[in-house]
Amino acid sequence: MRIGAFSKKHQVTQDAVRFYLEKGLLVAHKRGEQYYFTSSDGEDLETIKMLKGLQFSLSAILELMTLKRLSGEDSALYRQKYLKHLRVQQEEVFAMRKKAESLERILQEKIEKVEKEEKKDRVLGIPLEALSILDCPSCGEKLPLKRGDLVDHMVVEGDFQCNCGYEAKISAGVFVYEPSVRTKMNCGRKMQTKEEFLQNSSHTYINHLYQTMGLMMERIDEVKSPLPYMMEMNNCVGFFLQQYLKELREETTYILVDYDLERILQLKRNLECYAKHEKFLFLCCDYDQLPLKKQSVDLLVDFGMVRNFEKETGKCLLTPVLPLLKEEGDYVGASLYAEMKKSELRPEVKGYEETFHSEKMKAQGLQMVKESSLGPAYQENPEDAFLSGKPLYQKVIHGRKKKRSIVLEAI
Repeated sequence: MRIGAFSKKHQVTQDAVRFYLEKGLLVAHKRGEQYYFTSSDGEDLETIKMLKGLQFSLSAILELMTLKRLSGEDSALYRQKYLKHLRVQQEEVFAMRKKAESLERILQEKIEKVEKEEKKDRVLGIPLEALSILDCPSCGEKLPLKRGDLVDHMVVEGDFQCNCGYEAKISAGVFVYEPSVRTKMNCGRKMQTKEEFLQNSSHTYINHLYQTMGLMMERIDEVKSPLPYMMEMNNCVGFFLQQYLKELREETTYILVDYDLERILQLKRNLECYAKHEKFLFLCCDYDQLPLKKQSVDLLVDFGMVRNFEKETGKCLLTPVLPLLKEEGDYVGASLYAEMKKSELRPEVKGYEETFHSEKMKAQGLQMVKESSLGPAYQENPEDAFLSGKPLYQKVIHGRKKKRSIVLEAI
């Protein structure tokens, strides 16, 4: 809807909406000179109104809205920041007790709600039905579970031993292939935490990533077929999931992959505390060692991992993962590219070209369904120095795996 109808629906002035857009509190799509607002923008506006009603400063609201777009409302990082701001406000309320008894009561209720959710005692593991899609990555045979400890129909501890000699384990609900476990690196340095990324990025760039994920979710929503298994491919494990969690279909088992065990355990603890969804498959291994049956995944979600994987290994990520996608299964991906001059096209910047993502997809035989670009945006302190000061864009692609044709020869 347009700004007039949007402001009227949420009982604010058009000037207030424009002010929130200017300050980066609201993010809306613009077509020509007109802004168009979605139900998601309406939820953001109601959140802003709620926080303003709690007397939060504009800088605090901007920090929370920015963090929400980076990690999602259900992330530990968001809730810790939210709780910190709530406590600051509580101290001010105590100083004005006689004038603000009603506000004190509201804040106390919200603090108790956050603290109660912090104390959730829930364990996630590998769902029993997900064992049916586990195959040995070495020989391709069914991966046998030799021992397993169950909690609520999920395996939380166990051992896999294949006749070919391949061995793996389930530890704290995570499938772990020990030879793959190592610390996540990026550009030769230990990968940033979400908090470090937030400190080094402007709210405008994070809003750009948020819009990208929003467009990816639209593409996923256009997939009307059932999605028993989805797999996210992301350099920052679970980054897309934190935004998609509320939209995740009840029947879907969501597969998360990372070779950094601490990062995947941190995500798992976060989901155990805050997520209502229970079907997750945590895999700590390399992408070329995925213990999944061929044609077992219904949809692949790729948030920049094709480029990151090729930069790290020199190989195309789609080569090991596409055989896992079912025929006529869907691929929804986003890839960062930079506005570059021809003189800048050198081997070390490979992967930042506009056509990189779509060319890789087509070369692997995926059929193009939709292709869109978002941007430009600027990242102030990128881990890759080449991107500093450059106009950056996100290419969002929806592809589909072609169905194999069967040729019948006349006898």
